[in-house]
Amino acid sequence: MHIKGITCWLPLAGLLLASPAQSANDASHYTLQQAFEAAWALQPESASADAFEQASQARRKAAQSWLADGMSLELSTKGDQLNRNQGEREHEAGLAMPLWLPGERSRSGALADAQAQANGSRYAAARLRTAGEVRQQYWQWLLAAQLQSLASDRVEDARRLADDVERRVRAGEQAQTDRQQAQAALAQVELELSEADSTLEEARLQFQALTGSPLPARASSAIVAEASPDAEDERALASHPRLTELADQAEAAQRQAELAGVQSRGNPELRLTATNARDDSRARYDQSLTLGLSIPLGSPSRQRAQRAQAEGEAIEALVQKQRQQELLGAELRASRLKLKAAQQRAEIAEQRASLLQSSRAAIEKSYRLGESGLPDRLRIEAEAREASRQAVIARLTLARENSMLRQALGLLPQ
Repeated sequence: MHIKGITCWLPLAGLLLASPAQSANDASHYTLQQAFEAAWALQPESASADAFEQASQARRKAAQSWLADGMSLELSTKGDQLNRNQGEREHEAGLAMPLWLPGERSRSGALADAQAQANGSRYAAARLRTAGEVRQQYWQWLLAAQLQSLASDRVEDARRLADDVERRVRAGEQAQTDRQQAQAALAQVELELSEADSTLEEARLQFQALTGSPLPARASSAIVAEASPDAEDERALASHPRLTELADQAEAAQRQAELAGVQSRGNPELRLTATNARDDSRARYDQSLTLGLSIPLGSPSRQRAQRAQAEGEAIEALVQKQRQQELLGAELRASRLKLKAAQQRAEIAEQRASLLQSSRAAIEKSYRLGESGLPDRLRIEAEAREASRQAVIARLTLARENSMLRQALGLLPQ
């Protein structure tokens, strides 16, 4: 099944899920995107992003230099004060300039670019991981809030019914058993409200710990779903942040191996030294310039170890990428199936809730007219209450599964 097909079997989503425009003026509405941005600001990858960017720029700048490293100043002096003490002196001042090995400069530049790219993809993958955590907590919190609000409304309905039954009992229109049944029904919905309050508080605390920001006292009654993915989003799967992160890690490791391949020895140094010297105290100082080249001997075992390490990291990252691609494919197929099932359940639950609400209204009217008894009224109230609860769960599940499909495609909250 393709993403294009998903948009065809989601016509009910527009009816079940409120549009953003409908909730724009709702002060209690806390969007998924707001939660994501708040949570991302607390992540270590977000805090360190600027430092890593500065490091990437510094590596690029170093690779563009004509010298392999910074120059060093060398100063020395010697004399015969401890033996002849005839005034012999020699003073030297020199500069040592590290030179690139053949091919080292270009490979250092390639490595700097690859590491910068890897840092960027690591940043994007971290944002997606944070989005997944936020999506899970957001929909859990919103479901708990919706069920708590529904339970609160049901308590008010049950309390009104209990008060009405109490008046009828006092007027002699109903039996004492009816009052007991009404009070028992009220106690049941109050128990459900207590459980809903506890569940909501737990979800609120977990979500607030993730985002680091206080949540509204009441969640909006409107459910704003993310946009359904389209065919273009599916084609973008090849650039999924989780795959890109591993591919860029492999690229950086390969560039590191190539650099290690040319670093067979330490960097040679070009030395320029100015010398002032005299033989004794009566002689004048003679000046001279010395140009020298220092070439370190090779260390093949160390170079082979560095290259093998980098090549091993590249192979590991490529294998992980292939495995991750397989896992993403399975995850995407499962997300599509879950979304289709959620759409079907939402449609059925909405129809059932609508039918039972109609029956509830009819029984309520019949009860007021004395045409039906309290047991029928309580039965239809319980059935309608459960149907409404299931419809709320189905609507939230549909929105959540659509959100998780976007997560599987590597898309951030909108």
